[in-house]
Amino acid sequence: MFTKSSEIISALLKKYGITEENHSLFDIWEKETGKMSQKMKLVGKKGKSLIVEVQNPTYRQELRFRKNELINKINDHFGKKVINEIKTV
Repeated sequence: MFTKSSEIISALLKKYGITEENHSLFDIWEKETGKMSQKMKLVGKKGKSLIVEVQNPTYRQELRFRKNELINKINDHFGKKVINEIKTV
């Protein structure tokens, strides 16, 4: 008996906690940060916090300035509060 690939993918996504919402965050992040997304890479999400890897102090400062704007744009995209913090590593 064969299992549909869609069922396998759904099971894997559920097992690893990957939701459509979490997956969409990467696309939204790239759209909102533009070319800076290469220097401020979204690594993941933990709870209501985005985890962002920043490559240098200049981009870290830029992220601090734009943090609230980015949080608001992401939340507006979903129509609810899915993010309340951006943490850097």
